[in-house]
Amino acid sequence: MLALGACNAILGNEERTLYEADASVTGGAGGAGGAPSGGTGGVGATGGSSGGAGTDASIDASGDAEADAPLIVDCDAGVSDDASVAVCPGNVMYVSVDGGDDSNSGCSPCFPKATLGGALSSLRAATALDAGGSPLPAGFAVKACKGLYSDTSLLLDLPVSLYGGYDCATWTRTGSQGWPTFDKVNETTIRNGDVSKQVDSLRVSGSAVDASVTIEGFTILGWPAGAPAARSKALGVYGGAAPRITGNLIQGGASKGSGSGGGLDNVASTGLWIEQASPDVTQNQIHGGSGSVADYGSVGVLVRGASSKPKLQGNEIHGGSGSGQDDGSIGLRVFENASMTEAGGNPIADNVIWSGTGVDDSLFGISAGGVVLHTPAELVGNSIRGETLPNNGSRGCGVRVFGAGVVARNRIYSGDATSTSGVWAQGNGARIENNMIHSGHGHPALHGVWIQGSGVQLLHNTIVSHTPGNNQLVEQVYLESGTGAVIRGNIFMAQVSAVSTGIRSKVCLANNAIATLHDNVFLNNDTLAEFQVSGCAGAATVMTQLQSPINNAGGSASGNLYYKGAGGCGGLPTGCVELEACSGAATKTLECFHQLFTGWTGDGTSELFTTGWRLKPSSVPCPIARGPTHKSVTHDLFDAARTEELSRGAHEHDGPCF
Repeated sequence: MLALGACNAILGNEERTLYEADASVTGGAGGAGGAPSGGTGGVGATGGSSGGAGTDASIDASGDAEADAPLIVDCDAGVSDDASVAVCPGNVMYVSVDGGDDSNSGCSPCFPKATLGGALSSLRAATALDAGGSPLPAGFAVKACKGLYSDTSLLLDLPVSLYGGYDCATWTRTGSQGWPTFDKVNETTIRNGDVSKQVDSLRVSGSAVDASVTIEGFTILGWPAGAPAARSKALGVYGGAAPRITGNLIQGGASKGSGSGGGLDNVASTGLWIEQASPDVTQNQIHGGSGSVADYGSVGVLVRGASSKPKLQGNEIHGGSGSGQDDGSIGLRVFENASMTEAGGNPIADNVIWSGTGVDDSLFGISAGGVVLHTPAELVGNSIRGETLPNNGSRGCGVRVFGAGVVARNRIYSGDATSTSGVWAQGNGARIENNMIHSGHGHPALHGVWIQGSGVQLLHNTIVSHTPGNNQLVEQVYLESGTGAVIRGNIFMAQVSAVSTGIRSKVCLANNAIATLHDNVFLNNDTLAEFQVSGCAGAATVMTQLQSPINNAGGSASGNLYYKGAGGCGGLPTGCVELEACSGAATKTLECFHQLFTGWTGDGTSELFTTGWRLKPSSVPCPIARGPTHKSVTHDLFDAARTEELSRGAHEHDGPCF
């Protein structure tokens, strides 16, 4: 423990500025930090070398960061070091691994507790109503300074905020301590002391932990590799808890789970687990870790429970590098009717989500997926990347939807695994609208959207299929099963036309594979559509005339446009337009996209996550920029209002055209 004289010499009784913030410092390496030993690295950008401490950015009762005056503490004037002081009069309890002691009161930086568990235990005992205690005052906080806190069974079940990232001598933070730089100068790490006692490094539970509670400024790590074999979670939020979680680095461990058949409960490592709870999760970096188990390997964020209504917005989420028989790694997985919608004010929005680099140990699951929705949640305005290791595992996807979820205004790259899909709709009633989707670089099969359900709506998307080398199956839309698809106002693009199909279906035309096909653009596809024979007699039907066969089969098709390179419209529908820039040669394909879209380079992936694939002023054909399309889609991917006549695809272009 710091001697009183030393503490007063540091903190003083006079007002003074301890440090000036250095505006030139960009911070050290970002990411969900690795464990001190045995952990894996985190996600995030890398900055420069870290700078000196800046002014304290502590948190007021509302949870908002603001610049504080220099800390002034009089250790001799009424602040006791006696642990019998039940609730600190300043509504702050201090914790330090540097000289702290759980027998201290914690009421001053001069007399800090040693552990977070010790601080919370003392507050829990002091406020126990059955022992004559009284409720904590509003806005009570525990502040922890830099170091490793390896508590066992660490539980937050009180209305107490937790703040980390402080220097142990000055109790200030640097100006770049939190989001987005995470400089780690005063890194305050929570790690599980005994996974056999509790799987969560930090467990948050109960309705007492309400929206007035903030958890901010920590690196929270799951259980590292080694015995005992166990599932682990870095941070778990349960049982009606609804804290604000912001500015943290959260990383699952490297657990080696045992057994199989546990289903959802058998996830080896998880960064953030939310169950029957509704936290506000913003501006964190979250990583799934590198766990391995028979069922699911690693998950960045997992949400389950019908009463879960979390807000998950503005985070960086990485699925990790786990391995499992069903799935290797998933960025975000939402189960069991968790309510996350725009109407409710809490869609899954504005996050950057990576699937991770996990390995699927079977031939049936996903090696890695960006987002998996088992519930009618709404995924809005995110940047999502699927598996990024070439030909790793059996299947990768950007978004996988089991049911009537909404996937809107996202930028989606499906990945580089053996088989890839931008959006994989595996249930009935999904609505997929205003997205820009890249089918990735899978081999031997890649898809923009893969449909395995009925009543799926595909509205105003811009979808490109990349066709490198000798890929065998390339299509913007693949209908494997289900009926009554509504496909309207989309742009379907092929980068090399010779092996690309706009729509391929295993459901035969007569079985109501497509209910509506209106106002789409087929750009550079060699085959417009192919309907196979599942449930119907006869050979597969390759469509050269697309609209009349669908109308004859009881569907509705009209207003679709067809563009090919010079000399390429032979055999395609009447009205196919030849564009000189859009020849079938791979080199000419880029010229075609240069003509239609602003700033297109390579295969378009860099623009997908920056400027987006915007229709180009003056050189885009007017029929693409102006058309009678789906009026219920009121805004485009960039949240610009749709105006009559609506542009096709995800970008509303109201400028000049030709």
